[in-house]
Amino acid sequence: RSTRALAAMQYRFSSPIATLTTIIALGGLLLIAWAIPPPGRYPPPDYWSNLAKWRAAGVTSYELTEQNLCECETAPVHVTVKNGKVIRLTTPSGTAIPWPYMEDRADWALTIEGTFSDIANSYAQNHFAVAVTYDPKYGMPLKYYKKRTEKAFDDDVTHIVTNFTPIHGG
Repeated sequence: RSTRALAAMQYRFSSPIATLTTIIALGGLLLIAWAIPPPGRYPPPDYWSNLAKWRAAGVTSYELTEQNLCECETAPVHVTVKNGKVIRLTTPSGTAIPWPYMEDRADWALTIEGTFSDIANSYAQNHFAVAVTYDPKYGMPLKYYKKRTEKAFDDDVTHIVTNFTPIHGG
């Protein structure tokens, strides 16, 4: 049997047209498999349109207040960003937060661009739930909820941005 099957395969692929047709068919299947993203892999269209709106606004220096609501709830933090980099964190009363603390909170004291990246990563990592409310003027995320898994009760975080103020000439 195996000799007969091998002879049939040799006959089938001995024709250049048959070989080319097989290669094209396999290539087409690979292209289709590559082009269809798995569910939850890419952010939805409103993510992309709001990211474009944010970038078109050209705001790279700003101040905002951010807070994370989670099991480890944090107090609101006032964030100052200059040219896309966090340059200062303060408490609501105006007390400066020292740099080592800023490094510990690197994923919580995000720039707007950093928040967009975190949202995209949540989709790419197939988090159970991701919900975002965007600012209608600037397109930036105002409220961002993520929950990694369905069954865990302590893995959800809500990131809230308030008091956004662009710094002109910054």
